[in-house]
Amino acid sequence: MRLSIAIFAIAFSAGLFAQGAEVKEGKAHEPGQTSESVLETEKVLDEKISFLNKELEKHTVLFRQKILALPAKTILYKGTADGSTCKEAANQTDPANNCLKIEVFDFQDSEAGKASLGQGSRAKSMILFYDGPSTGTGDPMKEPPRKLSKVIFQTKNVDFKQNEIHLAKIEDNDPSAANAGAGNDNGGAHDEKLTIIYTNGYPTLNVEIITQEETASNKGIGNYTLKSVENTKTNPIRNNFKRNFFIKNLDYFHKLYTNVADTNERFALKRYKDSNDFMKSSLKY
Repeated sequence: MRLSIAIFAIAFSAGLFAQGAEVKEGKAHEPGQTSESVLETEKVLDEKISFLNKELEKHTVLFRQKILALPAKTILYKGTADGSTCKEAANQTDPANNCLKIEVFDFQDSEAGKASLGQGSRAKSMILFYDGPSTGTGDPMKEPPRKLSKVIFQTKNVDFKQNEIHLAKIEDNDPSAANAGAGNDNGGAHDEKLTIIYTNGYPTLNVEIITQEETASNKGIGNYTLKSVENTKTNPIRNNFKRNFFIKNLDYFHKLYTNVADTNERFALKRYKDSNDFMKSSLKY
């Protein structure tokens, strides 16, 4: 009996040793966090971002267009750059205007049919800053595209039910820059130009965009550049940000600006039809 127990103990110990050896061997051969495939994916995402930023250059047609129609819950105005804000112009077709701001607002949980409950408000906006004033002839559809000097996105959610305010701001200070030199630990040249600010907390009368930089012990809160965000095998955070939000957001606002321009152009052309119909009616008498 004692012999059997001893043999079992030795075999059990040997098994544990073998498992330990396998674990150690596995750790020794475990690959690191660097990943070329993650970076290759990021290159594709960066190409999409560059393409959309180039498309946003075409919305200069709105500078010389008289805006008569907008989608529901949408505001658009034109003005001149004042730091990181677009100062609304008294003359909305002034050739000196060099920035566009479009804002969409809604109520908390409206997609679930709870807008009437008054549980909070939310809004998002995008400002496009262009290099220089208008250079066209005055015809909106002949206004040439201009290089973007800055793009700012901001969203604010006021939740009365949870008594919280969430606020985020993304500032792209060089939309035309290529994202050269991106690595797994640090982003590239364009990532360095992308500043992200995020804060949440209890509401106050005046909620200001916080300016303090994030800390190593409190990442993701405060002011930081996308360059400092890792993009590794197990934490492809930059890729997730670009794929799941940034590209979709650029595409959303590009389509919204386009829709506004196209709709108002149709309104302008409709006036030709209205005048033609009126003149045609004069033939009846």
